[in-house]
Amino acid sequence: MKQISLITATILFIVLGISCTKEIEFNDQLLDPVLVVNSICTLNDTLMVDVSATKTIPGFESSFRFIPDATVKLYVDGVETEQLFFDSTLISQNNSARYLGNTIVTTGKKYRVEVSHKDFKKVATAEMQMSNLIPILGFETEDVVKKGNNAEDSKLTKVTVRFSDPADEKNYYRLGVTVRIGKDQSYVNEAGDSVIMVQVMDYISYSEIESDDPVLATNSNADDIFSESSSFGYALFTDELFNGKTYDLDFYLSSWISEQLRGLNTFNREFYSIDIELQSLTKDTYYYIKSSGLSGFGDGLFTEPVQVFNNIENGLGIFGGCSSSVSHTEKGTYPIDGVQYYYGYSS
Repeated sequence: MKQISLITATILFIVLGISCTKEIEFNDQLLDPVLVVNSICTLNDTLMVDVSATKTIPGFESSFRFIPDATVKLYVDGVETEQLFFDSTLISQNNSARYLGNTIVTTGKKYRVEVSHKDFKKVATAEMQMSNLIPILGFETEDVVKKGNNAEDSKLTKVTVRFSDPADEKNYYRLGVTVRIGKDQSYVNEAGDSVIMVQVMDYISYSEIESDDPVLATNSNADDIFSESSSFGYALFTDELFNGKTYDLDFYLSSWISEQLRGLNTFNREFYSIDIELQSLTKDTYYYIKSSGLSGFGDGLFTEPVQVFNNIENGLGIFGGCSSSVSHTEKGTYPIDGVQYYYGYSS
């Protein structure tokens, strides 16, 4: 029995040794590029489609393939309505070729795109139905003191956004905030003349939203759409906790922005404005952005891989939509005659 076991172990060792040194032929056909089709449609705006192709072997190409000669057809409710044209004046953020048409996207219709090219065997297709607009009913701001965990308390600007969620349907949202601040930088020049000057700064604070609201507390920010690297994100959420109800969503602006707002003298040339944006997303758009935010770009070799959501048949990318509602408030006067304005951050 011992002799049989020894023979078996020897054979197994030889087989494993051979398998470790055996050359496996590389099948580059498995890495054939496919069409990449990206389009996030905006309600009441013209439909646009970005077209490129996947990279073949990583490291051999520095960017996605630019495809200005694809055939991009658009169908509305099953009827072909137009063929989109390549616009050489508009290059999308990831250097894709951008195709335009004349179709204005509305609710209640089903849109389908078909993208083909002579170098690709299969036609890339996708369908989408626009999400409904969810109006912001209003928002309020107040200065509050937020208790810190083992740290000093924070003086923050709290924002409360009110909106009504439609009943009997699943809804998907993302939230954004843009703050514009005008700070007085007036001075007396060498000649003794007063120079009236105001510095204007814009802050897109998607990635600086803090919240204790149960809707937002467990959500991480998603990355910029179609970008290969992280930049800014939106706060994503669904109506799971308030389906069919009017909801007051609470969050805080960052401590730095809150401090800037509190320090302004809006009676003397200084001002601020706040824009709250509530976007109602199609389901596919929501999952695409959410999966992009979890993909771990730039987090190292051993980051757990996450498959980015894709709804393009015979290709990759996303064909989705969003309906945007924006509410605005401001304090102070801008612009003022005789005041010099310059834009950007101070050093």
